[in-house]
Amino acid sequence: MSFSFLKKTNFKEIEAISETKAIERAAKELGIKITYKESKQNHILPNEYFKVVIVDLKNVPDEKRIKFEELQEEYQHQEYQNLLKGLAKRLLIYTGMLTAGVATLALITCENEKEQPTPKLIQKAKPLSKGYNYPYSHAREK
Repeated sequence: MSFSFLKKTNFKEIEAISETKAIERAAKELGIKITYKESKQNHILPNEYFKVVIVDLKNVPDEKRIKFEELQEEYQHQEYQNLLKGLAKRLLIYTGMLTAGVATLALITCENEKEQPTPKLIQKAKPLSKGYNYPYSHAREK
């Protein structure tokens, strides 16, 4: 897997969506009758992504059933990879936008600071007892 930090255990909803799409796609390809039922679980995404697909395998020959299971497994892996790639692309785009926003804010802040320079304190040196105006005049006396 190209995104090792994105594990299946962390994305149960993505796995459920990919499984539903895979079952639906495999059944349609083989001409097997399917029906839909609404999911009763609460999810972050809309319910249309979590419909329950019911496949009628009662009158299906064994060869077609085996082919359906193979296709379903293959399609589920493909759908899962596609969903993760889409998620990773969005994550990269949002991260890039956030970085650009922070860089713009930093640039604006620097420009504002350039326009209003902080005043520098200038101090006069205090004359020492012998009249030298050096900070280390006592070191020269030795």
